[in-house]
Amino acid sequence: MNKSIAPILLSIFGIFWVALAINPLYRDIWVAENL
Repeated sequence: MNKSIAPILLSIFGIFWVALAINPLYRDIWVAENL
């Protein structure tokens, strides 16, 4: 794989993984505040 492309894919994957990790937590907080 091209070395200039690898960091971009890694950063995109990292952001996507963090978003998946944060979304359930954020949703739980939003639901708790709106009950």
